[in-house]
Amino acid sequence: MIQVGIREFRERFSEMVHGAEPVVITNRGKRLGRFIPERRPVPAEVAAAAVRDIEAYQASLRAHGIEPYDILADLGLDPSGAPLADGKP
Repeated sequence: MIQVGIREFRERFSEMVHGAEPVVITNRGKRLGRFIPERRPVPAEVAAAAVRDIEAYQASLRAHGIEPYDILADLGLDPSGAPLADGKP
């Protein structure tokens, strides 16, 4: 989530509307509200291509003796990308 002042929000409105990240809008440091863009469906062929690319990348890592989930653990993340409960691998 990003935080912007009301003036910046107005100036970047088009960018924010087409973005995917929620925005906290402030005025002189006080929170006024949030803007949450609508999620747009991803075309099936785009999603399938992304899955193929991810699987190919993981296979490449494994071919070099690197387990993708170990990388996440080293970063303090579980396999879904959420923080580990204790913050340690």
